[in-house]
Amino acid sequence: MLLLRTRVIPPAEMLETLKAWWEPLLKKSRTIRLGVGGCVRFKIGDLDMVVDFPRAKVREYAGEECIYWYTIPADLVSTNIRDREIDWSNSIFLSMQFQVGRSGKFNEFLTTFLKCLSVDRIEYVENWYQEQTDQTEDAEIGDWLVQRRCPHLRADLTKTGKVDEDGVLTCSMHDWKWDLKTGRCLSTSGHPIRSTKIDEATDPVQQEFGAFRSAIRPSSRSAEGSERGADLPQLSDTAAPEAEYAVNQGPVQI
Repeated sequence: MLLLRTRVIPPAEMLETLKAWWEPLLKKSRTIRLGVGGCVRFKIGDLDMVVDFPRAKVREYAGEECIYWYTIPADLVSTNIRDREIDWSNSIFLSMQFQVGRSGKFNEFLTTFLKCLSVDRIEYVENWYQEQTDQTEDAEIGDWLVQRRCPHLRADLTKTGKVDEDGVLTCSMHDWKWDLKTGRCLSTSGHPIRSTKIDEATDPVQQEFGAFRSAIRPSSRSAEGSERGADLPQLSDTAAPEAEYAVNQGPVQI
């Protein structure tokens, strides 16, 4: 069945509508904003706008560098605005009536945002991300003692992690990198990693500090003692009551 398209919303009105709709969601999306980590450009008919994820702003494009750029028919976006469509990955991307480019790797956080254009969905996903900050046990990787789960999407770093001679850890799942000397993520802002050089970890003072750190670190295990899995959150009708939302493995899968 063909979708009945609405009239094309004028560019200035469309910008103000998307600004009023998306900016409050962006302000609630701290983890998603850090995960996207840059500007995304949308060319919608005569409207040329940018979504600045780090600053939680929607504005006219002014020549800034963007990590993603979309070209979408204005009548399709106008229809999604009219219907207050909260999952653009279905209503727009599955229509195959758009063009997209990017400067780096696929960014699942951007896809997550465009699947969750309502307060209920954003809050559900952000709460899920916050739950995943509970850390798992540490593991030896090369000459380093590192948290076993990747801070990005919780891959098992004993299988996907590799440390070079400069102490830089690379997770092969998405090629994200960390400076293990400082714990800083080199691929994006946020997402620090817990790491200690093994010779430091065997020092008595360091061992005492490590025991204290382990004692105060939140556990990632349930009351039954089983470790939480690394699967992505399930969005159900309960989590998003305003519409059916059938997914297999969370908001970053389409």
